[in-house]
Amino acid sequence: MNQKYPVRRRVQSPGSGIGCWASLGFLAWLLAGALISRVFVTGDLCTQVLVFCFGFIWAIFGPFSLSFFLSEAAGRALYEGDFKLAYKIASLGVAVDRAVLPLVNLLGIYDTPLAVINLLNLANSQLLLSRFREATENLEESLDKSQGTFGWDNHLTRLITGFLATSYLYLSRFMEAESFYSKTIAGNTRLLEELKEQEEEPAQYEVVSTLASLSQDRYGLARVKEIRGLVDEAEAIYRSAIETIFDNTEYDTDMLANHLIALGNLLIDRGSLEEAESLIERGHEIRKEIFSERHYIVSGSFLALGKLRLAQGRLSEAGDSLRKALAIREDFELRMHPEGAEAICALGELAFARGENEEAEAMFKQAIAIYEETVGENFCDIALVLKPYIKLLEKENREEERLALQARLGYIRSLYCKSS
Repeated sequence: MNQKYPVRRRVQSPGSGIGCWASLGFLAWLLAGALISRVFVTGDLCTQVLVFCFGFIWAIFGPFSLSFFLSEAAGRALYEGDFKLAYKIASLGVAVDRAVLPLVNLLGIYDTPLAVINLLNLANSQLLLSRFREATENLEESLDKSQGTFGWDNHLTRLITGFLATSYLYLSRFMEAESFYSKTIAGNTRLLEELKEQEEEPAQYEVVSTLASLSQDRYGLARVKEIRGLVDEAEAIYRSAIETIFDNTEYDTDMLANHLIALGNLLIDRGSLEEAESLIERGHEIRKEIFSERHYIVSGSFLALGKLRLAQGRLSEAGDSLRKALAIREDFELRMHPEGAEAICALGELAFARGENEEAEAMFKQAIAIYEETVGENFCDIALVLKPYIKLLEKENREEERLALQARLGYIRSLYCKSS
């Protein structure tokens, strides 16, 4: 057990899925429509006039009820890992919202919260389907709507800003991502302090939503620092985020697991394997209690465990974990996604450690091809594939190929490292 952090606590799952209000609201709207139709057919003239008025109101509320239901359904599909279904549902929700926008504007409202959420769901599904440019455009539109509807000092606006920063990472727009993360971290940190200083006990929802947004953005900012070679700063951010979560929650949550595993991965690269092991194993256990073992989020902790065992020289255990990570991602159709490429690269490193150079090279080439197809030929994570690939070429005395990859590695690093 890592003595730097408190011992295991109870686990709390994140809220997700079709809430009862969305389902009941949509069902009530359908039943009301059936009742109105029946009364209109069977009633006298006066009754029909009255029912017509109610029917008009019913018709106005219909698209909003449908949009509410679709926003929750898309969120559920995302949670379950059915990204294509989430995309279809969210696309329908966005279409409904755009159809009623003139009516919303007529009432003097910029847009509805549902329009913001449906766009956010659509963008998140696109991020997981490797449609990064489309996701970024939808997140930018969602942020515009959220700011126009709620203003900047709102949980949803800041949450969207964090997701937008993440999408910028996939497009290699690191400076914009860092700026957005820093902005939202400052706002959420201030808000969290204000909530703690209130005389009355703040609502649990306010604390949890603020902490979740803050945690997500610190995770993203630490990722940017790692990419730019500022490893000490990245480690400090991860540790600060973990301490903030412990100080403000009574449970072990998925956001705690994210930071524990990310810090563990960083420490593997720094050679601190004992602490890395305790962090990754704890994060993995938390995730398995929250999600099923075959959930795509848990694949990330299997991947971290595999990298840890590889660094420890426990190659058989490393192979089991890495193959499981890739198999889960394939189940969720994430093989042709940067997350799939990451797992394939790790399996390539395992093959290289076993002396299976031909298999390792094939995996390195496959990982590079996936990155190039989905995020471009100069994406930062390609450098993580080139490093072991260069070692392989050096071992086989393939000097000309090694020099070519070394030059490519230097160029990619020059695009995002601190010196750039």
